[in-house]
Amino acid sequence: MSELSSPFSGPVKSEKITDEELVRAIRFMIAAEYETIQLYRQQARHIGSERYRR
Repeated sequence: MSELSSPFSGPVKSEKITDEELVRAIRFMIAAEYETIQLYRQQARHIGSERYRR
């Protein structure tokens, strides 16, 4: 898992990424966001109190 306190905690390439790598990275980020939304929805379904569902 990456370090959340630093935006530069991952591996760093010395050269710029290619167009294909950029597309792959964007697709991965979109998929990660979708998965996160699904996890939030699952949690919301299992919360008993209406106050915390919003």
